[in-house]
Amino acid sequence: MSMEDEELLEAVLSLLMSETSDFSDCAKKLAKEWPEVRVSDVIGIVLKACEVIARTFKDGENRQDICKGREFALWLSYTAYELTQRGVDPVLMQDLHKVEGAD
Repeated sequence: MSMEDEELLEAVLSLLMSETSDFSDCAKKLAKEWPEVRVSDVIGIVLKACEVIARTFKDGENRQDICKGREFALWLSYTAYELTQRGVDPVLMQDLHKVEGAD
């Protein structure tokens, strides 16, 4: 895993374990730091973060963070799909603002 991927993983872990539940806000925070990263790559990092949380907290203590991560990955996937339907390909994090009502 590259240094940039590790930094992105740390940022995603922080977001998943925070009180933030609005996925568009999470995406905006990530897009601010990593605007040129493909959404598909971020989805992979989000799922990797879920694995890290599951390994770290084996007692199920942070199950809600894992569920939040999976839901965030689905939200990113659906939002990227909408943009692809509009002709944006590849979809970068900076493109997510183009979907109105993406919440």
